[in-house]
Amino acid sequence: MVITAARVLTETAEKVRIMRLSLGSLLNVEALTQARPLPNAFIEMSEDDLATLADIAQVRELHPAQDYHEGVLHYGAKIKGKDFLVTSNGEMIPLLECPGRDILLIYSHLNESGMSQGAVLDYIAGADYGPPEHVHRRIVEYLKQHIYFQNEEHFDMLAVWVMGTYLYRAFRYYPYLHFNAEKGSGKTLLMELLAPIAFNGALMAQPPASTVLKLIEQNAATLFLDEVEGLGEAKSGGSQLKSVLKTGFARSGLYYNGDVAYRTYSPKCFAGINLLDDVLADRTIVVRLLRKTGYDTLKQYRETPLARKEQAAIRDELYHFGLRYGPGIAQDYDSETTLYDKLKHLTNRAYDIWVPLFKIVNSFSEGTYKMKVFQSMDHLSQTDAKRRASRDTEENETGNALEMIDVVMDRVKPEETHKGIAYYDPDVVLDVLRREGLIKRTMERKALSRMLKKVLDIDCKGKQNGLKVKRMYAIELEAMKEMKRRYAPEPPASDVV
Repeated sequence: MVITAARVLTETAEKVRIMRLSLGSLLNVEALTQARPLPNAFIEMSEDDLATLADIAQVRELHPAQDYHEGVLHYGAKIKGKDFLVTSNGEMIPLLECPGRDILLIYSHLNESGMSQGAVLDYIAGADYGPPEHVHRRIVEYLKQHIYFQNEEHFDMLAVWVMGTYLYRAFRYYPYLHFNAEKGSGKTLLMELLAPIAFNGALMAQPPASTVLKLIEQNAATLFLDEVEGLGEAKSGGSQLKSVLKTGFARSGLYYNGDVAYRTYSPKCFAGINLLDDVLADRTIVVRLLRKTGYDTLKQYRETPLARKEQAAIRDELYHFGLRYGPGIAQDYDSETTLYDKLKHLTNRAYDIWVPLFKIVNSFSEGTYKMKVFQSMDHLSQTDAKRRASRDTEENETGNALEMIDVVMDRVKPEETHKGIAYYDPDVVLDVLRREGLIKRTMERKALSRMLKKVLDIDCKGKQNGLKVKRMYAIELEAMKEMKRRYAPEPPASDVV
């Protein structure tokens, strides 16, 4: 890491040392790691010095592999053994010159870059690789050679997701993917196809948390994690990895190991048979795969020189896409223009993770292809919204109780309805819920009454029935409608046609 300053204060041993540096001088940040706050009595500083140090404190550290700052996207590239930043405003900046230009980098060297030297020179020379939909089509065609989806809309979404890995650092959030299917469905194969074309892609099976943190910190890597069934286990390694992944969908994501903080933000994709932990699932788009049959005419994937050449060409197109269109997409993402009106079916977290993908599609040229991809994304996001609503309902006590009341009101005729309150026989309700499997057969009426009172505030009231007073469940119909609206909403239909 590097930093530039006009004046830097450090304390070594027990004496104060003041180092004066001209603007643009380089000081290794590691030399400042032992710096401690100094008593005001020992410091005499001008207002200019204080302003300079305040500016330094606000400078954002940039990742040399990929980053976006103040309207400029950059990638790291290696040219003849030297490290450069290639920027969206057409510059090539040697990493060694960054301190002199007041560019603060996380690392002063580049660990990995998938951008070829030819692609860098083409970009600087002004070569045009075509509009964003061009590389999208190419990714879809590449995947269709080897992978089968019953719903081909998944090809459109996966291609957009790969494109987004080349400008994810411009977004506040970026969605995880989960390839969820049985053995033999092509989960690992799909990862083997995506990893070579995603931004600094790395494919691993059950990696330790330390490896994941290192790849994110050094390479801003897109991670493909296979066989993730162990993520929910209580063992130490799985628990640490889960903690890393729970924050890694957000640009602000950090993982603390003692006093040391590690960045966790990067695109990630999981493959496994089992469902994910609830918190991870909230940050994830699920992609279901089916087993290939003998009738599926797909080309067998082999990692040949020809395949690697095709992958390198796709990567170069993706780098050009990012440099040419990334800043515009980022500005659209940061603008006041939202997609709420078109994505009413998405709420809260779901909206946050889908919006970057829709903003990428928004950069496509107007026409039938853009509309087709937008419709694919819209349909898949609606399916995702329904999955989330269903999962949330299953996992919360209120949702379960509301499902019971729905069944009761559908199957049981009320003994009486008066002033918006429907009265139901508790014994009949108990019997219906047992038969429908919504409660255990051993559950007694008192236990059911306590649960309904606690969760939905439904009383078992005494009601005059002829000469007798009979206790009945009193369900306020408008109150139940309001509870359903809040806890078990139906996703509204999208306006996209």
